[in-house]
Amino acid sequence: MSTAICNIGQTPPCGLLATVTASIYNPSIVTLSLNNLPLIMSYKGVDLGLVSSNNFQMIPGNNILTLTGIVLPKSTDLNIASQFFGQYLTGITSLVSMRGYVSNSNLQNTAASYTINSLTMETLLQGLDQSNTNNKLLKTINIQSMGILVNTEDNSISITGNVNAIFQLPYNLQMTATILSTAINFNMLSSNNKIIGSVIIPSIPVQHNTGTGILSMSFNGANMNIKDLNEMQLFASNLLLTPTASFKMDGAASETNTNSPLGLLIMNNIPAKESINLQGFNQFLDYDGKPLLKINRIDILNTGAGIDGFGISASLTITNRMNINNSINEYHNK
Repeated sequence: MSTAICNIGQTPPCGLLATVTASIYNPSIVTLSLNNLPLIMSYKGVDLGLVSSNNFQMIPGNNILTLTGIVLPKSTDLNIASQFFGQYLTGITSLVSMRGYVSNSNLQNTAASYTINSLTMETLLQGLDQSNTNNKLLKTINIQSMGILVNTEDNSISITGNVNAIFQLPYNLQMTATILSTAINFNMLSSNNKIIGSVIIPSIPVQHNTGTGILSMSFNGANMNIKDLNEMQLFASNLLLTPTASFKMDGAASETNTNSPLGLLIMNNIPAKESINLQGFNQFLDYDGKPLLKINRIDILNTGAGIDGFGISASLTITNRMNINNSINEYHNK
């Protein structure tokens, strides 16, 4: 299936010009010839649009049929239409029905109309091949800035940040789609594919430049559920002590509100997979090896009666030249 732009931005929406290529096997010895074969394409009982083939002829054996028309479901059916397009875009096969339809009054009660109206077919529409990188909807996911808040009282972790990505429709879907908002759930995987933790980013607004395809979004207070404490400690250690800390993002964008020629569509389960490299603190050393951590003052304190030893209070200045904002309620250093 392929689509093309149909007066984008028209109100009410004008739909998509669609081309559907189908294979039909005729097991009989009869050849069927029709000047025009109009078919209504439907999914889950919802009519998606009317497509037709001119000078249709079905010979015995295998036949390749090309149908063109406009896909424009009713506004009340956009929820089902969203499921259909979402499944197609994310590689899921859908069961589609085709039934004959004659609207021309001149053809009513004719042999042609009886033949066409009696046609009912079901077919499997293969979703886009997700192993083909050209079919990835979300590409080049980059974390521009990231804040990690560790609450030592309940050991919870929340994340804030700014993310950029490129949204690009496959070449055979020539339409403009504007992403308005989305929610993202993903696992953080270590280099050996162990799950460090899972992150849930609730629905957030998206700034979408349709010319470049760049999506920009900011999130605040996304919860992170640690799955493997050892892997999390290793990731945090790499973040603090090495120049680069890496993880793999493996998740999906859901509740993706999209303005399209069909109207407002909601797409789910758009794969969001990327290798993320974060610039680490590198033991608080500058690029030239000079320290970024400066001890301004150290005070020796009396810990009080009954307690051996002395207390130490230190004032530090740390220059953070990374794109990571690390916030810890309480920090102990030895």
